[in-house]
Amino acid sequence: FPLLPFRHNKKLMPLVIEPLKKADQVIAVSRKLQAELLRYEIKSSVVPNLIDEDYFTATSQKKHQNFIFFSLGDITEEKGFEDLLQAAALVLKKERNIQFRIGGKGKFLRKYQRMAVDLRIKEHITWLGHLSQKKVLKELHQCNAFILPSYHESFGMVFLEALASGRPVIATACGGPEDFVREDNGLLVEVGNVKMISQAMIKMKENIDHYNFRKIRQDILKKYSSKVVAQKLIKLYRSIL
Repeated sequence: FPLLPFRHNKKLMPLVIEPLKKADQVIAVSRKLQAELLRYEIKSSVVPNLIDEDYFTATSQKKHQNFIFFSLGDITEEKGFEDLLQAAALVLKKERNIQFRIGGKGKFLRKYQRMAVDLRIKEHITWLGHLSQKKVLKELHQCNAFILPSYHESFGMVFLEALASGRPVIATACGGPEDFVREDNGLLVEVGNVKMISQAMIKMKENIDHYNFRKIRQDILKKYSSKVVAQKLIKLYRSIL
């Protein structure tokens, strides 16, 4: 349950906290959210979101003329697209054979499109708009890596979809990704650190052959497949009954 939207609202916060304290069991989708709940004296069990492993399948890396980073999310400040563009500008000063494909829509879209022009990286950015699930899967299979430098994620389902598709990810340590992003499947960087984001991009491009797409997928399914998570939920429901 996301507490962040209510944290600074003195009228709403008590209304959010009260039913959580009275619940027989509260589920947190990440350890960070569990810690956040504990600040309000709410005990919870961590049960992550699950991945549709039958839909999000993995493919090997395709050979492209350019290295492709794929991003997906609401085009808002919280998702860190401004940091992404600034980091991309730093990277493209050194390496030009990189393309960024960004899916999603939102009120900041035009602002960030203008920013790409001002940063002189427009030709390296493709704005995809809203994507159906079918198109998301296609983009994941076509890209070399996934990146989204969010400022806050209770979990980060889009990262899990990328990993289940066999793609390494670049994420910020913003809440959820710390539970599943490791050295063998991606890179974690500081929230809002544009320089670190740019360095992570270069590092991933240079080391992309070190990532095993089959291992990335299999490791993530061991903890987040529908079968594994469903068993955790069943066990939790039985404990309440």
